[in-house]
Amino acid sequence: MSKLFNVGQVTGTHGIKGEVKIIITSDNENRFTLGERLYVKNEQERLISLTIIKERIHKNHLLLQFEEISNLTEAEKLKGKYLMVKEEQLPELPENEYYIYEILDCEVYTLDDEYLGKISNIFKTGANDVWEITTEDGKEHLIPFIDDVVKIIQPEEKRILIELMEGLLE
Repeated sequence: MSKLFNVGQVTGTHGIKGEVKIIITSDNENRFTLGERLYVKNEQERLISLTIIKERIHKNHLLLQFEEISNLTEAEKLKGKYLMVKEEQLPELPENEYYIYEILDCEVYTLDDEYLGKISNIFKTGANDVWEITTEDGKEHLIPFIDDVVKIIQPEEKRILIELMEGLLE
């Protein structure tokens, strides 16, 4: 089964034809275009496919209408639900750029193959991201995501090799 990623949340309805108000949680501006397929889980946790047939801004809200939702009663069932996309719908990133989910839980090793821990969190800063490594004994260390430190990233193997700078793990 494909991984799913939240891209928005339905906060309410608009009108009687089934339009819904959305809070956007995606940084992809093209996510909510005509014909785009989104997914939502129903009450039984089954995945339902929705196809955007109308999108517009109204009073600072994004309004969407789906081919599969034709009235207010059906739209009401979406309130509070998250709209999702499948992993294969994510745009391909440029070389040496990664999605957060690809980096989280990666095992971190030194260039001498010494195991340090796993990436447990990622912090966005102005200059560069900072990765939090949690060791097996629960200690947390912060490492900057810069070329001088992070040498090899293998997201498919969930493995990262770093070069320790003096004082980095103190």
